[in-house]
Amino acid sequence: MSTFKESEDALGKLLRVHLTTEGILEELIRLAFEEKSEPILSLDLRYHQKLELVSKLEIEKDWSLMPDYIVGSLRKLKKLRNQLAHSLDTSITNDQVIELFMGIEQVYDDMNIASINTNLKRYAFFILGSMLPKFEEIDDDTE
Repeated sequence: MSTFKESEDALGKLLRVHLTTEGILEELIRLAFEEKSEPILSLDLRYHQKLELVSKLEIEKDWSLMPDYIVGSLRKLKKLRNQLAHSLDTSITNDQVIELFMGIEQVYDDMNIASINTNLKRYAFFILGSMLPKFEEIDDDTE
């Protein structure tokens, strides 16, 4: 399944990104809690509850599963999605998409002139890639 459909409007693309991030949050909960994850997920947690739970998890002491700037970006995504989903006759602006880029606002120097679809694709690549845990080799000097 493709995250984006070329014929889809910007609002539809944003909603797809939101749904995909929610799926990743659920997978991160499964990863962290293993067999104990299903009772947690069976509670039908809302998006913000899943995000708050994942934001508190650590791979190791003082090593967050998800960086703060990603959590902040996902909070902005949730807020924007809710604003747009609860309003008839609404549309998304390029400025609203640009505001989602917490932590990398300056990576693309053409964001203000790029199309909203280009910036939505960039955001999808940024957020979906950044949500996945980054594992580094940890020296274990316990020998």
